[in-house]
Amino acid sequence: MNRIKILGRFASIALLACAVACGGGDGDGLALTQANAQRIATDGVETSDMLESMSELVEDFDDVIENQTALQVLCTSGTMSQNINDVAPLNQISTGDSITFSFNNCTMEDDDGEVTFNGSLSLFVEEVTNGPVEGAFSYRVSFLFNGLTVTVENALLLVDGGFSVQNSSTDGVNLKSVISGSRYSALAQFGPFAIQRTVSDFELDRNINTQTDDYWFSYDAQFSGTGIGGTVYFKTTTDFAGNDDDDPSSGQLEVTSNGDGKITVVALDSNNVQLLVDEDGDGTPEYTINTTWDVLNDEESNGNGSEL
Repeated sequence: MNRIKILGRFASIALLACAVACGGGDGDGLALTQANAQRIATDGVETSDMLESMSELVEDFDDVIENQTALQVLCTSGTMSQNINDVAPLNQISTGDSITFSFNNCTMEDDDGEVTFNGSLSLFVEEVTNGPVEGAFSYRVSFLFNGLTVTVENALLLVDGGFSVQNSSTDGVNLKSVISGSRYSALAQFGPFAIQRTVSDFELDRNINTQTDDYWFSYDAQFSGTGIGGTVYFKTTTDFAGNDDDDPSSGQLEVTSNGDGKITVVALDSNNVQLLVDEDGDGTPEYTINTTWDVLNDEESNGNGSEL
């Protein structure tokens, strides 16, 4: 694992935040309707993907601590400095470890072209413990972004705030990840257009059985700012569940806002999804939209980013 892949991972997280941020219109209250139900449901899918990517970022930094020579990759232009505090036991993730990257117009080559970083990104290992049986473990890591900007082609993304990740297992087979935070803010700018999005009070609980590849997860999140026209709340009312790389075959998500209406996203199977639209919020859906995970996973077809 090298620094390019790690920062490429972060760039993908920032772009997912942009995907959630870059659709819709302005307004003080967002009414949930038949017209915007599919786009809002896509925002919910992108939200869970973004939170899951946060957990994967921890695995990348674990590799950095264990293989510090991987940090010798240089910026193609600009500069980057790093401060690694690797406490005993050395060369493995342990309580008290920390890494801070500071960037000054640091440009690197990514699979999709050049990516330029400014600002700083820090990781803090808050707690690492081994369980009573082989394979059991628990560790909690927090990330802090301080005015970190990522420039990809003609897009500039500014990220502030942070999140924490706790990964654990009681038996070495069933793995659990909890990703949470109070504030994570992304500003996306494309030429003269700029959209601000803040996710707050968010948590994703994800579990996977490594022997069967069965998974199940739930998440709650609040989004506010320009782009979607108000505040949207995502809340899992029935855990989503699936297998391996398939989309969830069961589960239910409730979407509300600071305007009128409610949307319920129901996983019918690993291909099909149903959206129940209650425009007046009286508890009885007026519309049913049958769609697929493929459609909801395609933010471009649902209008996200169209105003940019």
